[in-house]
Amino acid sequence: MAITYTWAITGLSRDTAGTVVKVHWKKTGTDENNVSAEFNQFIDFDNGDPSNDSYISFDSLTEADVVSWVQGRVTGRYETDINSNIEMQIQDYVDSAGVTEAAMPWVPEEEPPA
Repeated sequence: MAITYTWAITGLSRDTAGTVVKVHWKKTGTDENNVSAEFNQFIDFDNGDPSNDSYISFDSLTEADVVSWVQGRVTGRYETDINSNIEMQIQDYVDSAGVTEAAMPWVPEEEPPA
């Protein structure tokens, strides 16, 4: 199964100095049949230093900046596990095609309201 992954930032929290302290993000995987699944998470950040040359003020941040911070933390086994989770969700969706929920035969059907 070939999966294409995309990243998105879904929320930010900042402190009174304007430093980002929490990033909500999601990683979406889409297979060759356009079936998608996503993994949502957040990461706490506590190392913003306005005196650092690489510091970016809150008003100047781009999504690409923040995605790069997240990708810098989501690596190795953690990223492998996330990708596996997304792949499993896609496979579950594919496997359930044509399957519908069924009423349990021992439970009486509810009468519609009069």
